[in-house]
Amino acid sequence: MDVLLVCTIELSLGLAVFAMAGRVISGLLLRRHATGRLSVTWADAAFVALIVASGTYALGLLLLRWGYSEYEYCSWGRTGEPPEIASPDAEFLSYERSFLPLGSECRWGDGFVEQTVPPWLNGVLLASLLAAALAATLAVSASRRARAGSAGSAGSGGPTAPPAARAQ
Repeated sequence: MDVLLVCTIELSLGLAVFAMAGRVISGLLLRRHATGRLSVTWADAAFVALIVASGTYALGLLLLRWGYSEYEYCSWGRTGEPPEIASPDAEFLSYERSFLPLGSECRWGDGFVEQTVPPWLNGVLLASLLAAALAATLAVSASRRARAGSAGSAGSGGPTAPPAARAQ
């Protein structure tokens, strides 16, 4: 794949994540300006957690180094220089890439193994996805409670009305 195309895709992903984060932050600030206080809902928290998850996954994809051959990528990681300048002493065995969980691993004949995606990245990805799921669940629950509360306060005498109102 052309390196320029890969860099363009990576840059686009990064800009999209920052644009989503900016939208959430500006929305919260506008809401604060209108009401005089900062009002964060569970839906906002879920959206922020999804932005963190998206940014983390985009960072992991960047660390997979698209646009290079497996040997170039691994030898660059091992020596810190392009393979044309400094060739590794050991024989290149394999390169494995994984999208879930994010990871890449270079194996060399002398037993050297390099992992280019840090281990904490998958932990942050999982934690932010779980936080998003929990916040979304709480947002739905709060929305249902609010609707049930507004229906009960209308004096309908339904199951959400206080017992005294149902007795009349």
